[in-house]
Amino acid sequence: MKKKILTFVLGLMGTCGMWAQSAGDQAFGINLGLAPYVGSGAYSLTNFQLGVLYQYSVVDNIRLEGDLNFGFKDKGIGMFDVSGNVQYLFNPASSFTFYPFVGIGYGNISGWGSSSARLLFNIGLGGEYSLPANISVGLRVNYQYVKDLCRLPIAVYATYRF
Repeated sequence: MKKKILTFVLGLMGTCGMWAQSAGDQAFGINLGLAPYVGSGAYSLTNFQLGVLYQYSVVDNIRLEGDLNFGFKDKGIGMFDVSGNVQYLFNPASSFTFYPFVGIGYGNISGWGSSSARLLFNIGLGGEYSLPANISVGLRVNYQYVKDLCRLPIAVYATYRF
């Protein structure tokens, strides 16, 4: 099951890359954030997160995103996740973009000598500000549903658009 989920997510990200070869607006970036666990049994865990992301605009208002995030261990529990998201872009100002998003992915929770692979689902909101020289900076927050441990990742990110 773990291999099937990982293959699906990597295939989704590969498909995004294949579309990107034809045309469109693309971006590559890094993100930093915190991912507190929510719900019962979470024991107030918060992972510091470091990640990379790739974005591809399919049409004017729809963007696909693939991301990989590594959550450093807190109280013996860490998480690595790979996900693909679909974002719907709103441009209330020329250099500001606001977007809700949904996604699916694979998460690997590790701690106390064991690890478990889980399917995850994302739903969230983000906003970004475009700077000169094809740079954008943004903030996003999402609810990440993972069986037994759900998270609320909050991240700042920077991308280079090409």
